[in-house]
Parts: sequence; C-alpha cells; structure tokens
Amino acid sequence: MDGVYFYWVGWIYLCLITFFWPKNSRRTVVAIFMFTLLIVSPKFVTVQSIQVSLGYVFMIGVFYGYLTQMKTRSLLYILPTSLIVAASYASFQLVSIYDPVVHLIDGRFMSMAIVVTLSCIMTTKWSLRLLIAILGLLHGELLYGLTVSQTFMVYSFGEFYLLDVMALTSALIGSGWYLHHLSSIVHAWSKRRNSHHLSDELYLTKD
Repeated sequence: MDGVYFYWVGWIYLCLITFFWPKNSRRTVVAIFMFTLLIVSPKFVTVQSIQVSLGYVFMIGVFYGYLTQMKTRSLLYILPTSLIVAASYASFQLVSIYDPVVHLIDGRFMSMAIVVTLSCIMTTKWSLRLLIAILGLLHGELLYGLTVSQTFMVYSFGEFYLLDVMALTSALIGSGWYLHHLSSIVHAWSKRRNSHHLSDELYLTKD
C-alpha cells in the first residue's frame, strides 16, 4: 500500500527528533517541518486540471528556500548532480510503463536503490548525499509527471509512491550517516585507548 513507508519513517523521525535531539531552534524547525509534511501530504490541489500534492509543494518550497542560503559554488555542484538523479528516476519510471518486468522487486525499493547509489557516487558528504537525493526525486517527479501527462494519462504530482521512495531513501542514507558517525566515535575511542596503553608500556619500560 502506497504511503505506509512514508508514515512509518516520518513518525519514527519525528519521535527521534522530539526525544533525542538537543533542545534548540534546529530541533524545533525540523520537528515542525516533519509534522507539517505528515499533515498536508494526503491533501491535493488542482491547478489547471493538474492535481498536485500539498506535501510536494511544501517540500519544494522548503528545499528551494534552503538552497537560497547556500553559496553559489555549492549550488553549481548540487543542481547538476540532482538533475542527473532526477533524469535517472524519471527514466526508470518511464521504462516501467513500457516494460513492467524491470520491477524485479517493489518499484519503490528499486527507485530508492538507484537514487541512493547515484547520490553516494557523486559526493562523499552524507548531508549532500541526502540533499542531492531529495532534490533529484522532487525534480524527477516533475519531469516524469510532465512527460506522462502530455503523452499517456492524467497524472497527480507528489503521490504517496514518491513519498515512500523519499522516506526509504532518507532512511537508508540517514542510517549510513549514523553508522559512519558511530564508527568515527569508536575509532577515536580506540585510538585514545591505544595511545594510553602505549604510554603506560613506555612508562613501565623506563621503570
């Protein structure tokens, strides 16, 4: 059922943000963003016979607002890479129309795998990986929707299929980000422990 991954991941994120993040303005802003997204996503508006999810519009507004605060040099890298992800996502969805057999498993997991793989190849920073992936999905939905609405059928932008792919993508990248952070903490602890052990051995040797 479309939407199940989105709501599961969304509420898990909201609980983690509310109970485990430090109490600061960042936590408040992110919690409000998640809560608003969960509320408005099922609602659609009609613009010239085209249905658009309020969640989709909300995310585009928030992410474009975030981009305006970034440096031009960063934008010159993020926008082209996100368009590559967008083209790949839209192409996979179009191929699925002609040849559904490409869905070896659930199409949402295959779309997620494509997006995560490309975003991880294009940058080594976890925050940029997540940003490129989400922007790529937003633009890919627009590209795919405009194509099919003019060729095949009426299309609703920002349906739960897209939100599920976004949720799975953010969950996978977020998990990798957390594991990388955890491994760096363990590595630093191990390094300090080894240095203390070495200093103790040197001290005993001198004695």
